[in-house]
Amino acid sequence: MAIARRVDIPFSDKVAKAALAALPAAAQTTTGTLRGKVLDENGGPLPGATVTAVNDDSGVARSTVTSTDGFYNLSVNPGSYTVKAELTGLAADTRKTVVLVGQTQALDLQLRLQA
Repeated sequence: MAIARRVDIPFSDKVAKAALAALPAAAQTTTGTLRGKVLDENGGPLPGATVTAVNDDSGVARSTVTSTDGFYNLSVNPGSYTVKAELTGLAADTRKTVVLVGQTQALDLQLRLQA
């Protein structure tokens, strides 16, 4: 019967760094950000407006509602988007934009009174 021997291997900073480098980059950014304000025709903020961004390739939609200062912020996958802002009683504003990975794309939208 063989007897197992315990061998102590000294742990060094080099071993720790090599082990960490081998881990996948979980914190790596894979999305982009779409943000801006929804404004009325006089440039005033519109709280409570719904902003929807639809990825033109996948059809995946992300929506949010503007804050009291009319601000919105969406984290989305990179790609081309059709972005639409809507609020009851006002004509919707629809725009096209491109969001890149790790980048913030600013896009303000303006809603006018319906005719």
